Amino acid sequence: MRTWTVTTQRGSWDYEAADIALALALHDERFGERYPDDEVLSVAAQPSPRTAYAVSWRIEVDAHSPREAAESARHTQRSPLSWAVVFDVTAPDGTLTTVDLLEEGEGP
Repeated sequence: MRTWTVTTQRGSWDYEAADIALALALHDERFGERYPDDEVLSVAAQPSPRTAYAVSWRIEVDAHSPREAAESARHTQRSPLSWAVVFDVTAPDGTLTTVDLLEEGEGP
């Protein structure tokens, strides 16, 4: 998700959207009308302050089906008594980091 700034003759507005078309659609929806093309002066993507990471959590579960295994894992993860706090985090460059949320000193 990126932040897009739509500038028209009436002002500028920021929208969080996956792409420029969605940003314009959100802008049109906000005002209940589609702006004439000549009224939209610019649409610019703002630098993203965040990085997209792939985060996974693994558990081995005995079950009769994949669905039952997933439901059991979800139940375990959501339990207030769960120790499901270790995650594998993959950065966009492929670097894999294992993060244990119970360890002290983990940086943001």
